[in-house]
Amino acid sequence: MERAEHVFLPALPGQKIIAITGTIGSGKSTVAKILASRYPVIDCDRVNAELLLPGGPAYDALRALPFVKVDDQGQIDKPAMAKAIFGDASKKAAVEGILHPRIFERVQAWILQQQAPVVFVEMPVLFEIGAECRFKTIWCVTCDENVALQRLMEQRHFSREDAKARIANQWDARKKKAGSSVVIDNSASRQALQTKVAALMERLEASEKREN
Repeated sequence: MERAEHVFLPALPGQKIIAITGTIGSGKSTVAKILASRYPVIDCDRVNAELLLPGGPAYDALRALPFVKVDDQGQIDKPAMAKAIFGDASKKAAVEGILHPRIFERVQAWILQQQAPVVFVEMPVLFEIGAECRFKTIWCVTCDENVALQRLMEQRHFSREDAKARIANQWDARKKKAGSSVVIDNSASRQALQTKVAALMERLEASEKREN
């Protein structure tokens, strides 16, 4: 797939926008939670979930797709939709064409509301959708494939076969690392990860002081 030209997300003067992405099962959300103790962080998965709610900006458009179903409460059946688009490029493109522009609208509006000098955007599928062109700085969280497999089985209750399929379907980890400004390996303990992220936050703060 041809990658888009750089069109960076708008920011306030002097503000840094950093994307958090990574490989499946790597602990991207854990990194985001650690960062949230000091910096504003927006979770694109949460924005996506809000868009799917009845009355939300994407609800009617998604319901118009023949393969998108709702449950007894009128909620979009997210597991069924995920299953329908997994491995089907045309269905996946139809859903993403509805959701992605709306997600970026929400993210852009949120960024411009923040007064912090550094803000983070957690976007798991950043490279898969070609969104790396929107960020000057990207932090990529990775881990050993066997560790990811175990986490998917234990934390998300995937079968081994499903977990392997999800790992195989993701964008190549080497490409993600090559396209990132910082790579955070999270193959070890939570404490080891906290130490790494704390060091990165210290570097950020030192950089802010030099620039100011």
